[in-house]
Amino acid sequence: MIEFVKSLGTNDMKRNPFRSDYQRLRRLSPRRVVAAVGRKGRFVLGRLAAEIQARALGTGIGDRDLQAACRPEAGDAGTLLTNGGWFCHRGFFLDPGARCRAVESVRLIYPEAIPATVDAAERICAHRFDLLGSGLTELGPQIDWHRDFKRGYRWNPRAFSAGLRYGNVIGADVKVPWELSRFQHLATLGKAYWLTSDDRYATEFVAQLTHWMAENPPQFGVNWACTMEVAIRAFNWLWGYAFFHDAPQVTPAFRRALAGSLLAHGRHVRQNLERGADGITSNHYLANLVGLVGLGLGCPIFRESQPWREFALAEAFHEIERQVHPDGGDYESSIPYHRLVTEMFLAVAILCRRNDVALPAPFSERLQRMLDFTLWYTKPNGLAPQVGDADDGRLHILAGYQGWDPRDHRHLLATGGAFFARQDWLRAAGPKTEESFWLLGTPPCVEPPASKSTVGSRAFPDSGVYVMREGDLYLLITCGVVGTRGIGNHKHNDLLSFELHVDGQDLIVDPGSYLYTPEPVWRNRFRSTATHNTVTVDGAEQNRFGGGGLFWLHPDATPRCLAWECTAEGDRFVGEHDGYTRLSPSVIHRREFRLDKRTRRIDVCDRLDGGGRHALVWNFTLAPGVTVRQAGERQWEIGSGSVRALFRLAEMGPGEARRKARMEVVEAWVSPRYGVKESARAIRLHLEAELPA
Repeated sequence: MIEFVKSLGTNDMKRNPFRSDYQRLRRLSPRRVVAAVGRKGRFVLGRLAAEIQARALGTGIGDRDLQAACRPEAGDAGTLLTNGGWFCHRGFFLDPGARCRAVESVRLIYPEAIPATVDAAERICAHRFDLLGSGLTELGPQIDWHRDFKRGYRWNPRAFSAGLRYGNVIGADVKVPWELSRFQHLATLGKAYWLTSDDRYATEFVAQLTHWMAENPPQFGVNWACTMEVAIRAFNWLWGYAFFHDAPQVTPAFRRALAGSLLAHGRHVRQNLERGADGITSNHYLANLVGLVGLGLGCPIFRESQPWREFALAEAFHEIERQVHPDGGDYESSIPYHRLVTEMFLAVAILCRRNDVALPAPFSERLQRMLDFTLWYTKPNGLAPQVGDADDGRLHILAGYQGWDPRDHRHLLATGGAFFARQDWLRAAGPKTEESFWLLGTPPCVEPPASKSTVGSRAFPDSGVYVMREGDLYLLITCGVVGTRGIGNHKHNDLLSFELHVDGQDLIVDPGSYLYTPEPVWRNRFRSTATHNTVTVDGAEQNRFGGGGLFWLHPDATPRCLAWECTAEGDRFVGEHDGYTRLSPSVIHRREFRLDKRTRRIDVCDRLDGGGRHALVWNFTLAPGVTVRQAGERQWEIGSGSVRALFRLAEMGPGEARRKARMEVVEAWVSPRYGVKESARAIRLHLEAELPA
């Protein structure tokens, strides 16, 4: 480490915000360096050396190193770096000559998208963002990339990212600066530029990236602390450059700086892969791979590009079998995260086809099952149920920026339908096809159905999701294990819970997720058993939260599907879990759902066995806006708009139990998107009774 400090040259320090720190360090003798380290208190020299090296490199890679990183066979590196020859349009999503054709297609097929795109671009230029429940917020003439602008907390931009702590300050949400620094707004800015030829959008693109690079040198600050964020940011910078590559505002100096920063992004991702020591991976690791795929194909000039690409593609082809159940559901026990993972695998598939890379048959088949799963869990109103965690995570947002509903996953069906030539997916996508257009280059062609839709009832036993349908009546049941191989990072305690949707209206819903680290109490409340549409026994959780933090569930409960039957007359599901066997006396919860398709009646029958006296609470969370009024003894009418349903308590075991059962309507919360909670109501049934042994 001392030899490294002595050997650093001043040429590496140009425009380095840490220059003064570095120069003070160089003036120290090796003995004083060691003494300084000792006074700081047992620093690990290797880690300090890495920090010193990162400070010396500053905003990234010097001209000499950048040119040396280029493949000699690519041509003159100096010229290619300044004229944009480092970027391969065919390797990424937009063809260089696609602008005129794309603008014509948008005007013809998506005319309503034009004013929405321009309005969103104007807000971006004014630095007005609505992210993660912030509401439209003006960030000022210079964006502070290190600040949670919802709550005002700021992370130290000079802190070494590898040692930077986050998620430990109550009230501060690290996801806010991360979300902003993903730069998912660049595609909207680029679309507006193509549609209007307004140079202000190109000026803003260059200004934001130039400012970000100056304020966020590699390996420092919160925006380098999570590799997933680095990878997604690089991917969206490629989107931005694909739109603005030939704008007059994109100068040779900017092209060179951007190329150097993208190289730094790629190196950071490759050296900091988010793969657990136990080999368990998640959406984070997949995002790392997708970032490397994008950089490897979009920036082929670098020597490292081919190794990045080959490694990331091989891993991605493998990861789909690790992270996705055979029935097509993502293994993290979250439908919103299933959307994110599907989006990333779809991006890999599209880039492979554009670059003549054959997709392995197992990868293609598993991806199609993911899209089938998406088709079946999508409700008749086009929205997805909020099962498990939901943080609104996306790889890229190519349509409806700042106006999209995180519960609408139909863009996946549009893109998947066009890519795999699946008309059933395209028809289910409805009007949500603009994103597919930008990804694939042509608008999807939707054919009229040859027969009635075949989307009916279906079981996904590996994922623990069971869907009953009859026309516009939709019932989704959850009965899945603690996901991510028993970690439960994004699972909720929702065993034997359900969502009910009737004739275009949500009636009974999953409460959603709301927040992660800023408010641990709210985090645990939204993932608790008590807020889901199931039975809580003695106030216990189905799976304990325990000491593993806010992204861990102890796998106490083993869920089982005991029966699944589908006929023309009706559907039947029976499931149980043993999450309460740790109680004394232990309890088994079994629940049966019956749908009579002729009368559209749903019966839910619970059986709790184990003996002893226990306090039981049933919860049914109503969608925001659903009204409820008592319609007789132990029955309620719930409704939304013109839709009405009778909610009736039929039997409660022995007469004593029926007499002691207490029903009430209570205030509740539902989170339709991250950072937002809406007032709702819930029907609760309380009973303390002796259970059968």
